[in-house]
Amino acid sequence: MSIRKKIFVRVQIDKKLADEANLIFKELGLNQTFVINALYKRVVADAGLPFELVLTEKKKVSLKFSKATENFPVKKLSTKEEVDAWSKDIEQDY
Repeated sequence: MSIRKKIFVRVQIDKKLADEANLIFKELGLNQTFVINALYKRVVADAGLPFELVLTEKKKVSLKFSKATENFPVKKLSTKEEVDAWSKDIEQDY
């Protein structure tokens, strides 16, 4: 007879998210430990996550924009006058 060893898994989760999830778990008659064990078992059985993790279209566009502009020169504008002059400069190719 083998004795199963257990470990403690400690995570930080947004309180509002945890509270909302716990309400659902309660309605289903489940607790956090059961849900986490079920998730781990499914990950092992499927050799991956049981759901798809993908970026939203908005995040994809934002990421593309960030990559495309990462080498753009950045000019620090410290005063209102500098901002006004920058916004009125039609010669610059921004």
